[in-house]
Amino acid sequence: MIEDVSEPCQIGLELLASRPDAPPGLRAPALGGMATLCWILGRNKEAISLHEELLEAFMRAGNEQGAAWAMLCVAVQAMDRNDGSAYLLTEAVLFIPQASLRTRIAALICLSRQNYYDGHYSRALELCAESAALARQLGDRLVLGVALTNLAESTEQVSDLSTAEDLLREALLTTLELGSQANLVGYLESLASVYVHQARADLAIRVLAAAAAYPIVRRHPLTAPELLQIEELLATARTQVGPIRFGLAWAAGRTLTLPHAIQQIL
Repeated sequence: MIEDVSEPCQIGLELLASRPDAPPGLRAPALGGMATLCWILGRNKEAISLHEELLEAFMRAGNEQGAAWAMLCVAVQAMDRNDGSAYLLTEAVLFIPQASLRTRIAALICLSRQNYYDGHYSRALELCAESAALARQLGDRLVLGVALTNLAESTEQVSDLSTAEDLLREALLTTLELGSQANLVGYLESLASVYVHQARADLAIRVLAAAAAYPIVRRHPLTAPELLQIEELLATARTQVGPIRFGLAWAAGRTLTLPHAIQQIL
């Protein structure tokens, strides 16, 4: 993916630099596109700068719907670098009346993740439920899959493992036909957590091994909390089954293709 977008990204950045005085309404979409490409390429400092400029351009153009989305992009990047401003920025997005339904859903998802990682599970569950309800209204299967997964993880925290598993199965089915491997891998990892807590460690290990075989499909590296969560899952599963069964289950999981791993679950 990096090879596919690096050249157009460079061309776009050069064009932006050559027209610094372009009208805000014309410059803003270009800034948004280049910020996204830089983010995909891992050029985070450039992405942050471009998204901040994007927010300013939308505000100068009087485009509040665009400003809401740009503010959310700035908030997401603040969250990625553990900046405390992420909370305030994300909440501010929800108070912009012109924010689109998609932007509101994304803001609720981001805010729910912030609360989840900070241990505020009840609040995270409320936000997840609201985002999932709005995602069903939007009708976008990819967005719905993400919302369902977050809702499942918060439901798991209140020990409703059966509901959490059902939500994750729905997320898999919702996203399967779209072919979004990065999302499917994430859903498998969330299911593995449910399986560990259900004492189904062998299945959890196979699922995690299958997911680990597909690191290339990730757009971005896992965050520190996500990495820690997977490490804790693996440690718990190893304790449940012992090193020999763990090794056998892991080896079996590594041979599974992504469709086969999903087939075993569904």
